[in-house]
Amino acid sequence: MAKKNKKRLAERLHDALNNLVAKQLVADDFVRFDRDGDIIISQGTREALNRSDTVKSYVKATHWFDKFWYYVNVQVRKDSDGVSEIPFVSVSFFQEEDGELNQLFRAEWDNYGQKEHPQPHWHITSYKEIGFEGMKEDVGVDEDSPFAVLEKEERKVELPKMHFAMAGNWHDSEKEKMVSFFTDEDQLANWLNNLFDHVRDEITYAC
Repeated sequence: MAKKNKKRLAERLHDALNNLVAKQLVADDFVRFDRDGDIIISQGTREALNRSDTVKSYVKATHWFDKFWYYVNVQVRKDSDGVSEIPFVSVSFFQEEDGELNQLFRAEWDNYGQKEHPQPHWHITSYKEIGFEGMKEDVGVDEDSPFAVLEKEERKVELPKMHFAMAGNWHDSEKEKMVSFFTDEDQLANWLNNLFDHVRDEITYAC
């Protein structure tokens, strides 16, 4: 019978991230993840403004490749039962421009039991908000469209608050399947590993 791992989730996640994810994030030096209690963060050397849905804070970003940087924050919290431990993951990507690091977008996996937002998901943080003024000319929207009404009300779209699904099962018409639940530390490490591979491929393609 296999021995049960008695380490707490934060410890197991910390080991998994350093054993798998950190190995592919080699830039100038080998980068590892630090842990302080139930919080795991990537080592960083450069200050960057990190925008979440409602909060702005300065973090230490880590050089990745070319002019691109990243910041990883994993927090382990108690589930609603007060016993189970679940991780909340946030990964921000930055680009260096004119000597500053500008946040491009953020990937998150909040392991709530609710299905209010898709999990995991993307947040677009390059721009704070988009107005509807001028949209009629840009996309040919008529006067009676919902966009025209929003323009009259001077409404704004606050992009950082929007949750863009990362793994929606829309082709089966099942909205509920936009939520993936955490199972173990290896699953999370694999997700992060593939996330970095995917983003790097897309940045390289876009550039």
